[in-house]
Amino acid sequence: MVVLVSKNKIKVGDVVCRKSYGSDIMFKVIAVKNEGKEVLVDLKGINFRLIADAPAEDLEIRIINEIDEVKHDFM
Repeated sequence: MVVLVSKNKIKVGDVVCRKSYGSDIMFKVIAVKNEGKEVLVDLKGINFRLIADAPAEDLEIRIINEIDEVKHDFM
């Protein structure tokens, strides 16, 4: 189950995926920044050593069950 949130509800520590990339990689939110009218979110890969950023509206929050499933499949 995916919980969609508005850009104002994403916070540091949330686990998210990027909708525009087919939600293929899970990231942990490490920073949320206001860039003019847009909210940008800095991301750190959970299973891959990867740093990215994305507009908040491109993100969807993942719940604990999904995170555990992905970790199990990855191992």
